Amino acid sequence: MARELHMLIEKLQLDRFLLVGHSFGGLCAQQYARMYPEKLDGVLLIDSTSHHFHRLYDLDLPVMYSMISLEKLIEANKETSTKSKNELKEEFMESIEESKGYLPEKEAADYEAFMTTPHFYKTVAEEFENWSTSSEEIKSGEAFPDIPLIVIARDQELSARPYVEHGIPETEAILHERVWRELQVELAGLSSKGELVIAEGSDHEVHKDRPGVIVECLGRLG
Repeated sequence: MARELHMLIEKLQLDRFLLVGHSFGGLCAQQYARMYPEKLDGVLLIDSTSHHFHRLYDLDLPVMYSMISLEKLIEANKETSTKSKNELKEEFMESIEESKGYLPEKEAADYEAFMTTPHFYKTVAEEFENWSTSSEEIKSGEAFPDIPLIVIARDQELSARPYVEHGIPETEAILHERVWRELQVELAGLSSKGELVIAEGSDHEVHKDRPGVIVECLGRLG
């Protein structure tokens, strides 16, 4: 994916820029920065997946992983990829309608087209299947460059609540969130110019819960 992004950047004839990555996109951003550091003025990672993500799955969280696991995510996305555009529109109608409240008309239409493309979910499943391989490639490749880096992490206590509300023991939810935060701290340490920012009052989707935090961090990097 990092190579594909670089091909797009070259086609657009962009010189240097700030790279932003959220969740799994953050893992891709880390790889891009390691492969093409000369293109970047800085990196913003938003509650990003760590290349040490396996530490989460090594935890003793039997109830959580009986309900939420990488295998289940892969299976769910493969199943979703078999649905028609109309079926996908019906399934994601709430999210599509919500997007119309905060996106301009054209971008909202693009979002709907994106969410109702079956191939997207096939690609997601394939990326999840290659998480371990991708992480090992990152760890064995070039070091992360010493460039400006900001890592935004979600609110640890707030993010544990939905797990508990869905029947996951509080001890498991707290442990999962504690290790997730540790991984965010480690990401901020990838560069001597790295900084950790806590998005208080935000769950994983910081761009929805605390967009101002992202705007402020981009301003500092720019």
